[in-house]
Amino acid sequence: MTRSTALETAKSGICVNAVCGAFIKGAMEDLFMDYKRITEQQSAAVMPIGRLGGPEEIARAVLFLCSDNASFITGTYLSIDGGYSAQLTLGAGAPGGIRTPDLRIRSPLLYPAELRAQINDYGQLR
Repeated sequence: MTRSTALETAKSGICVNAVCGAFIKGAMEDLFMDYKRITEQQSAAVMPIGRLGGPEEIARAVLFLCSDNASFITGTYLSIDGGYSAQLTLGAGAPGGIRTPDLRIRSPLLYPAELRAQINDYGQLR
């Protein structure tokens, strides 16, 4: 959808990109860690950068994409995940004794019904 919309709007000077954040501190990550019964340290251990991201890091990336400095960037996906997706691409696996597939389940639809009921359409706790 991002790429097709970017192609449709490019001639009009409209840039369309997707920001793909993962392992960001907040209510959704807290819910995920509670559900998986893991600590923040365990969650951070699977990150090449060694920590969870902050919402302000997502905000800075979005501000950049909205600036004139990004006027030639369109139809791309910006992964803001501390290198997590890069290690999956290279098949590095997750350090820290946590199986990578367990932490890749991020969609609220994959949570049990009692947890899904607590999440709104924007991935936030109700």
